[in-house]
Amino acid sequence: MESFRRALGVIVACVLVPAVPRAFAQADATAPTTVTVTLDDAIQRTLQCNPGFASARQAVPIAKGRYVQARAGVLPKLSATTYRMRQNVPGVNMGGYVVFGGGLYVPQMDDERVDFSVQLVNLQNLKTTAAANHEVRASRSDVERARIELIATVKKTFYDVLLADELIRVHQAEIAVAQRQLDLSRLRYTVGSSPELDVLRAEVKLENDRPQLLAAVHAREIAEQKLLNLMALPSNLHVAARGRFAELVQAPPRSQIIQRALDTRPEVTAARERLKGAHRTLQAANAGYLPTVTGAASYDKSVGIRYPITDGITLYSATVQMNVPIFDGLATSGKVREALGSWRKARSDLASLCRSIELEIIQALSAMAQARAVLAATDRTVHQADRALTIAQESYRAGARTHLEVLDAQLNLTQARSNRAQALRDYSCALADLERAQGLPSSNARARGSDRGDGRTTK
Repeated sequence: MESFRRALGVIVACVLVPAVPRAFAQADATAPTTVTVTLDDAIQRTLQCNPGFASARQAVPIAKGRYVQARAGVLPKLSATTYRMRQNVPGVNMGGYVVFGGGLYVPQMDDERVDFSVQLVNLQNLKTTAAANHEVRASRSDVERARIELIATVKKTFYDVLLADELIRVHQAEIAVAQRQLDLSRLRYTVGSSPELDVLRAEVKLENDRPQLLAAVHAREIAEQKLLNLMALPSNLHVAARGRFAELVQAPPRSQIIQRALDTRPEVTAARERLKGAHRTLQAANAGYLPTVTGAASYDKSVGIRYPITDGITLYSATVQMNVPIFDGLATSGKVREALGSWRKARSDLASLCRSIELEIIQALSAMAQARAVLAATDRTVHQADRALTIAQESYRAGARTHLEVLDAQLNLTQARSNRAQALRDYSCALADLERAQGLPSSNARARGSDRGDGRTTK
């Protein structure tokens, strides 16, 4: 019987032991790959690989193509044509004479022709070309606007990941403290120095802390997926955000920020270029009432068109044509009205945009001031709450405090740490919004990658 057990053990070992490495290999294969990302890395990767930004950049070549088409209306035109024709027409005899075909037709005909034309006076085409050129400049500003918007979005998403990491650490520490408090309450209840109510309160406190940790983990997963989507990375990757929140800076005066935004923001530049383009389009529409002058020249050499002579004919021609519009069914009048409405709309859009930018800057400055004030308050509160919890725990062990006071101190510390992390995130996002509102893709206050990924600000 003993030998049978040993043989069975050897068989089980031979079967199970090789399977263990395979199981670990499968687990490693299915585990998500961790990618360490700093804020600068996320921005560079997004600008290079984001499909939405790649689509936005195509606005420039599209506008350039339209400009080339419009410019073709004012450039000279040159064309060349040549052909060769062979024919064999049999002769027709009437009364002994060939009256059709035969030698009366040459067997081959050649023709070479060159045509040249140019618009000498056409104000409408000139203004249309100028309007297309303004649209090219506006499209470049649109691409810059898309880049700045994308950078701001990446920053705020990165800060959301840092916030979720910080909240996870806060709630993990809270659960660890609650677990130690529960163990202490059970020990005191066992020796008879604490009532059963303290144990029940500690158990309830521990279970109430777990959903907050799960919520933080879920929020972190959502922020991580948003960041992966921006960087055009697979969704099965795990992002290890290495960095910190933005450092506190002293903002310039509001009037200076607003003036800088109106001077440098790409949306304003694009709106101004489109206003100029609308004015050029209006001028082009009014030019429909004016005459146009066109010049043309041609060279034509034909061989074989004379019968029965096969000598060639060379023709030269040059013309100047003037077109004077008299009545076009009010088509030009309709174009003028349309262009005038577009110009007025572009002017109103520019004024509305300037006011919107001013409001965005005011809101960003207000959010920064609020987050700065909350952060200054939470810095003191975290230290005080941590000290209060330590005193409450020591007093509880000595029997001078109740269990309810310890739970209240734990709650205050958790709330203070959460508020501080939220204030750091809010300030960083407000600073990113302020940079975006000014048309600045980055600043000296931008959070930079660091070797410490604790999400805290170094002052």
